[in-house]
Amino acid sequence: YTRSNVICAASTTQTDTKASYANRGATTVDLGAPGDNVVSALRAGAYGSVSGSSMAAADSARRVAIFCASRRFTPRSIASIDFTE
Repeated sequence: YTRSNVICAASTTQTDTKASYANRGATTVDLGAPGDNVVSALRAGAYGSVSGSSMAAADSARRVAIFCASRRFTPRSIASIDFTE
């Protein structure tokens, strides 16, 4: 991506390698998060193993939130963060 405030998150496997189906930016991936064979809630109160980039989204959002909170960013200033530094 050409915008510095876009974070490209990829799904990783249990061995911490990029999953074959993982998203990637035009040239890089900024963040990897578990997304392959993740135990998740399913329909009818069941649990099961699910894979996909969307499974990595929650962990990616958590990491960015912790990063921003540790630097005391305000909600207004988060959009202007350059994550490439």
